[in-house]
Order: sequence, then structure tokens, then C-alpha cells
Amino acid sequence: MENARKQNITWTASEDYNYDPSYLLFKVYNDDYDFYKFSLAGLAYKYFDMKSIEEFYLLYEEGYLANEDIKMVIQIAIENCLWDYIAKERPGALLYRKNFIDHRIRRYSFHPPKDLSEELEYGFYLIKTNSVPKTFPLAYKLLESVMKIPFQKTSDFIVSLKGILDEYFHINENLKIDYTADKIIEKTKWKEKNKEKNRLEYKKSSFLNPERETLESAELARSTIFTDKNLDEEDKTPHSMDIDDITGRDDIEKIAVSIYGKPILPQYIVEQLEKNLCTDIHDGCRLLITEGLYGDSLNERYRDEIRIQQREENKKHFDDNAVLYRRSISKLSHILEQHILSDLEDQLLVSNSGILDPSRLWRHTYLKDPYIFQREIKDQMGRFTVDILLDNSASQQDRQAQVAAQGYIIASALTKLHIPTRVLGFNNFNHIQILKLYRDYNEPSSKNEKIFEYLASGSNRDGLAIKTALALMDDDSQDNILIILSDGKPNDKVSVGVVKGRKQKAVDYTGDMAIKDTAKEVFTGRNKDKIIFGIFTGNEEDLDQEKRIYGSNFVYIRDIERFSDTVGSFLKKIIDAR
Repeated sequence: MENARKQNITWTASEDYNYDPSYLLFKVYNDDYDFYKFSLAGLAYKYFDMKSIEEFYLLYEEGYLANEDIKMVIQIAIENCLWDYIAKERPGALLYRKNFIDHRIRRYSFHPPKDLSEELEYGFYLIKTNSVPKTFPLAYKLLESVMKIPFQKTSDFIVSLKGILDEYFHINENLKIDYTADKIIEKTKWKEKNKEKNRLEYKKSSFLNPERETLESAELARSTIFTDKNLDEEDKTPHSMDIDDITGRDDIEKIAVSIYGKPILPQYIVEQLEKNLCTDIHDGCRLLITEGLYGDSLNERYRDEIRIQQREENKKHFDDNAVLYRRSISKLSHILEQHILSDLEDQLLVSNSGILDPSRLWRHTYLKDPYIFQREIKDQMGRFTVDILLDNSASQQDRQAQVAAQGYIIASALTKLHIPTRVLGFNNFNHIQILKLYRDYNEPSSKNEKIFEYLASGSNRDGLAIKTALALMDDDSQDNILIILSDGKPNDKVSVGVVKGRKQKAVDYTGDMAIKDTAKEVFTGRNKDKIIFGIFTGNEEDLDQEKRIYGSNFVYIRDIERFSDTVGSFLKKIIDAR
């Protein structure tokens, strides 16, 4: 059905033409039976703050594998609340509803429900047509609870939904659903309070302008989540791929792309990396390497708005402390230049070409050793590459601005000296390892600004992230340095328990096993002559875990005033030890 026709049905039902309808929470089937769903969506817009409900739903999409189940719970709750309103306000839609329900029940009689969302839909329409629901007991119990949610204000409706989801679904605990959901509920209450206040005020003065109340109601009904401003056009690099371009991958990966951004590597390269890296304890995991570029779907627009908001918050924190942070950049750059790069310039490298070293001639005569020359290391900053790995997991949510600032300070000090520097963020979505590229080795220093997009979410599989970062390093340089900013708490619980489950090959990555694996990858990297050290960004009670992972090669920044001194001197110490 063409988009304009869908929208007209929805606008007519809602009696409001001043918004862009979304059907995120209404399962449609792209046939004429969808007339009913578009009418239902219109009534939902009329009686509920649908943008707040969508925002609430998107919290769960990130941590719950079968997001269609939660979507169906919300749809049934809305539909049940509005069941009688359709008959009163849109009697013409009753025939649409009857045809739609007959079609769905007939379909299920030939093709039994294949998952929980279909079980719920089938059971709901059987109940509504006074038939005995043919579904398993736990699904019926869930359906009963959903149908008990009364018609109420949106804020109370969300509270009721959350109570049911808390009872029947188990979501990744790292996502801090309770905290964010409470913020959405409070924001919705504030909007409801102000909408009622404005309604009463304008009703008193409506005799001056009879059209004013109608216009103001329409204005208040507009989205507060998605603005009408034109989003900046995406950087269409040749390597950016749309979700539909990811062939041969499952729906979960496509959801991950919609949340974290499009992949920047061709699929065959990613699959080769997975074959080499996702082994042993990481068997069954996948990789998504992205720059955080989004498409134009509702979910992607929502995620892009979150990215922009977090960037502004992180940048504001930096600007509020600009004197301190810029001084740290200058000081760290000076330390690196004076105590590391200057030392390198004084060194002579044994080589098979260059200035003949008479003291080594005997080696050529007796040992056939061609390395009898010396080559001065002048302007050899390029012999170093530095990778900075930022822990982007939800456990960092309370210090996002601080972590972003620390990453920016280090990257800025290094790029100021033209040292090739790459910055990556890492976290996990279910069994998918996300690596976000903030800047690459030889990009201009202006690219450092992208680090302010640092956003904490999901879980973290530190060992796989370190393993991948090491595999992606520039092997042409003589010294690879990997700096990891983390809280010393590797934790990725992928076996998300729900009313009905889908078994994943990947295993949980928690506790002592996760710490040992992360320590193993650090040890393996050092054995390959990589310089690896950690910057601890967590709470003091987790210091022992950091020590187990990095040994003595980590720093704990207790005082940001001493950040550059601590990091600079520590880096000098471990390089000198080589």
C-alpha cells in the first residue's frame, strides 16, 4: 500500500495531520488487511503519547534478542485499551477489523504460531472473538496480564507495561533499563502536566481566537523525540553499506547495525576476521566494525539523535574544563616529545644498509651477517603507531564525559606530534562484538572531535576486543602501542533468559573466566612484542581485577590534574624497558 494512503488513514483516525506517522509498534503485513492497523495507529496517536511509548520500547530492543515479542506485548496492550473506542469513533473501521482478524485466525489455523509474538497475537484475537485461546499456559498467563492494563494516561500506561516486562522478561542487567525508563516516565508526566495546563489556559482565552486551541493541541502532539530539523547528510564513503546489503547475516546483526551504525568493511573480510578471532571462548561471536553512520529508518534516526545529544554533553563537559584539559594535552605532548621521541633521534639502528660500522666487519667476514651498517633514526616518529581502545560498555555510563575527555587528550597529544593514532570503542550487543572507529591512523587531527561521540551501552568482552585491535594493527611499524581505557570489569552475558528462548552458540563471558581470558590476550599481545598498558577508569573496589589483567602495566588516574604527567611518565617507562 502506498505511503500516502497509509498516512491518510492514520491522520483521519487521529484527527490530526501535523505529524509524521510511525508504525514501529504496529505489525503490518503489506496487504489490504492493514487498513485496520493504520486506523488503530491513528487512534493510538490521538489518545497516547506514542513517541514516549516508542522511546520506551527502544530501550528494550538493545538488550533483548526477540524484540518482536515485546513489540507485540505493547501493541496488544494499546489495541485492547482502544478496542471499544474504535466502535464509537471510527465505526467504518469495524469492517476493517473484522476482515483483519478473520484473516489472521484463518492463517494460524493452517500455519500454527512459530514464536511467542504470534502465540500472543493468535490468543488475543481468539479471546476477542469469544473463542478458546489455543496457546501454551505461560503465554496465556502473559496475555491475561497484558489485557488487564487499563486505559490510562501514557505515563501510567508505560509504568504498567514496565511492570509486566519486568515480570515476564529478563533483560541484560548492564543496560540500566530502570534508570532510563524512569527518566522517560518523568518526562512524559511533565509533558502531560504542561499539556493539560496549556489546554485549560487556552480554553479560557479561546473566545478571542476559536482556532487557537485546536492549533495548540496539534503542536503539543508533535514529536519530542525526533525533531523536524534536517539531519546532517551522512558521509557516504565507498565502504559504508546499508543494512540490506548485509547478505547472509541474521536479523540480530541487522538490528545491531540499526543501533550502532553501518559496517565499514566488506563482508568477506569480516568473515575472515571472525574465523581467525572468534575462537575458543569467543566461538559463535561476530564482529561489527563501524564508524557510526546511520540510515533513515525510525530506529536509526532515534539512535542518531542519541549520538548527537551525547556528543553535545561530552563536549560541554570538556569545554567547561577546557583550561585544565588543554593544558593536559600540551603537557602530555611535551613529555612525549622530550622524553620519548628525542631519545629515539639519538639512537642508531643496525641495518643492512647505511653508514658502515667498522666494528661489525668481522661479523660479515666470519658469520656472513649483512647487518654491518648503522642507520640514524631521524624523524622516525612513524615507527610508532598507537591504538587507543575505549570501553564503551554500559558500566561506564556514569563517567561518559570523563572517559571521552581522557581519550581526546591522549589522541590530541599524539596527533600533535604526527604519531599515527587510531581510536576505537568497544562493547557487545548480544553475541556481536561492536568496534566503533572514531579516528584512523593518518586522518587529520580534526577527526579527534569524533571521540566526543563516545556513548556507553551494552556489555563488554574485553578479551575479544583486545584480540581484534591487535589483529588490526599496522604491522609495518616497528612499535605498536595499545592503550586500553577500561573499568576492569569484562562482562558479557549473552544467554538472555526470556519467556521463550533462542539458544546462542556464544557463551556467557563473566566473572573469573572473563578476567583470565582478558589477561591472556594482554599476555599474548606482549609476547608478540606489542606495548600494552591500561588506564583504569573504574571504581577503586575493582582495582584488583585491573591488576590481574594488566599486571603492573596500568595507571589509575585519581587526580585529573596529574593525568598527563602520569600517562606520559608511565609510557616512557615501559618503552625504555624494551
